[in-house]
Amino acid sequence: MTQNVIFDTIWQMIKIPDIVKEILYSSEVALSAFYEGYLNLSSYAVSIKAEVESKTKKKVRLGTIVVALSRLKKGLRIPKKIIPDVKIEDLSIRQGLIEITFNKTPENISKLKLLNDKSDTHNKYILVSQGAGEISIITHVAMKDYILKVFKDSPKAIIDSLSSVTIRFGADYINTSNVIYKFVRELALKTVVIVEIISTYSELSFIVFDRDGAKVLEILGKNIVR
Repeated sequence: MTQNVIFDTIWQMIKIPDIVKEILYSSEVALSAFYEGYLNLSSYAVSIKAEVESKTKKKVRLGTIVVALSRLKKGLRIPKKIIPDVKIEDLSIRQGLIEITFNKTPENISKLKLLNDKSDTHNKYILVSQGAGEISIITHVAMKDYILKVFKDSPKAIIDSLSSVTIRFGADYINTSNVIYKFVRELALKTVVIVEIISTYSELSFIVFDRDGAKVLEILGKNIVR
């Protein structure tokens, strides 16, 4: 009996405006439309009514949801656009790449210097990413045999037929939110498989399969400074 009273009290404390805000903020599409002023509050209230009732454990009037949305819009400080405008200054692609992944061990880490020396000597493209337990090497396919010879361990994975599409943008975007998300979103909407993402101060490289290279250039090219 006491436990039921506690649960009932908790549910009573859950306010409808809080639930409405939680649901709204869980949808990028609805949130963007809300902030930019073209979300139909009545229609949206209808679409989330069942979820609001499920979360509050009680019947909720449609008008109550609309009022909550209206007050939310009046009371909140409108942020900058969720998807920022970012102009690309340069766009390039490298093809014929391969990714080889090894376990991250002290011995394998020590081998990276040999790999860098070899890469510099032959002017090869190379990206090295170290995670908590793995080392991934992305380089030209011509380096494959050398890498497998230097690293004694069997690789965890070998992925070939890759391309690296690199974009370069102004350093001022370092203080802009959602820059990486913007480009990932654009590629995701076109069902591009992103194998890896490598970023530096003002550059972002998407490792994709060769079959998607031209598509990625076309998608990201729309953001180039004209």
